[in-house]
Amino acid sequence: MEKKNLIGYIVFGIGALLFLLSYPSIRALLKIKLPSGIPDLAVMIIGVAVIFIGAYFGFSRSNTPKQISEEVPIYHGKHIVGYRKEKK
Repeated sequence: MEKKNLIGYIVFGIGALLFLLSYPSIRALLKIKLPSGIPDLAVMIIGVAVIFIGAYFGFSRSNTPKQISEEVPIYHGKHIVGYRKEKK
């Protein structure tokens, strides 16, 4: 697992927690109080935004195989007749 994906999963979890904390019944169950100036809708919107950011980094396929060698053309005159792998 790459570091980028791990950070994405953590951010996704934080976003899910923020989203859940936007509901008063869950806050009462967990005995958590938000500051009085922050409305529930704002917490929900921030939570959803953080979920999307975490999902992008956590679930994106960044582990694509890297090309080890480069293919170079084989010429016969002016025509390409094939390709070979160039060793690096």
